[in-house]
Formats: sequence, structure tokens, C-alpha cells
Amino acid sequence: MPDGRDVCLPRSRLRRCPLWGATALGALLCVVALFVGAPARGEGPARLSLESPASTITVGEEVTVTVRVQEVTNLYGIDLRLGFDPEVLEVVDIDPGKEGAQSTPGRYPYPDLEARNEADNDAGTIWYMVTQLGAREPVSGTGTVVALRLRGRAAGSGAITVNQADLANNEGFMIPVETRDATIAVAEALADGEGDVAATEAGTSPVGAAAAGAVAVAAAGALVMVWRRRLRRGVAAGGGSAAG
Repeated sequence: MPDGRDVCLPRSRLRRCPLWGATALGALLCVVALFVGAPARGEGPARLSLESPASTITVGEEVTVTVRVQEVTNLYGIDLRLGFDPEVLEVVDIDPGKEGAQSTPGRYPYPDLEARNEADNDAGTIWYMVTQLGAREPVSGTGTVVALRLRGRAAGSGAITVNQADLANNEGFMIPVETRDATIAVAEALADGEGDVAATEAGTSPVGAAAAGAVAVAAAGALVMVWRRRLRRGVAAGGGSAAG
């Protein structure tokens, strides 16, 4: 009967895997492929981008940045490393019960095995590495990899960069990918009442007063014209004349 080492770690087969020893994700997927099987390849180039509904937030405000993959074929695992400016931005932890700041996993690929999901707000790094397991089919097309909840920490320009993106199929082969970074600008938040004061000052400023006066004059002129027209119609109907 073979011992546990022969059953769980067939090194001769692992060495033939194209990613064995190359990357953390590669080693993980090579082990998975031994037990899952290896369907035919057919991957093409994919695109990975960071998308945000807002390009500018204020200090203390939160925004969700979505990591999306597009035009991917047979995606089974991903090892994603991001960087951000910790002086300007911070990752909001969605699971305080776990060590580090956690982000929300997506479905491309499905996180059957979550090897890494952590952010370091001091170093400004995010590491997300997951893979599918078992008979789950690889995913293709467009979908969300992970959603990051970020908060403005201080005013400035907060760049979010893709430092590493290893995508692989369930054979352990790399999928070529093009990446796109993002930038979130953080502005100082207005103090309470500043917006109302600004609006009031605009209404009482010389420019605001002049604009209001012009509107009043125009309205008075329009009323005079209407009065004159009505007066003329009345005189014409009575057969008289109107002065002025």
C-alpha cells in the first residue's frame, strides 16, 4: 500500500506542470489539477481593470472599487497583488473577525479555496488569491474578481496599481492579461454649514445683487408692456385714443 507522501504529492507529475515552482498560484493550481483533471486549453488574452463609480471622494467618505476581468477564457484561479497610497486611502475591513482587512470576493473565479484575502493599510498592499476546486467549471467572459471598499484618509491623489496579476486555467497554464490601474482623488470635507454660508454669500454679493436687480427690472418691463397692450385694446374697442 503506498504511503501518504506518494498519494498526496506525486512529484514527477508536479514537475511537468508548467507553473510548478514559478508562482504561488501556479504551485497551488498544479496540485489542484492532479485531482481535478485537465480539459483542453483554449484561453485568449484577457483584460483586468479597476473600476469606481466616483473618481473623487472626500476625507472620510467611502467608495467601492471593483476589480473586473473581461474577455477571459477558462479562468480557474487568480493571484492578485495591488498597491495603494496609505497616506491617502485605506481599505475598509468587511470582516473584523479575521486578521487584516478583508475585501468582498467575486465569482470570477469562484472562491472555493481562499488562499489570501488581506490588506495592509500601513504598507498600502492588497493580496487576493483564490481558486476553484472540484468539478466546478472554469469561468469565461466578464465578471467581478473582488470588490474593495476604500475610505478617504487624507486629501491627495490616491493611485491604485496592479502590481501582479497571475490568471490561470485548471491545467495550471497562465492566461495572458492586460491590466489597467485607477486613481481616486480625495478632497477635504466641507465643515458643517460651509455649504449654506457659501450659498448665502453668493446671493448677497455684488454680482448676486446685480443679477437679482436685472431680473427685477426685466420683470417690471414685461408687466408695463402687457399693461400698454391691454389699454390700447380697450381704447380701440371704445373708439377713443390713448396717450403715451
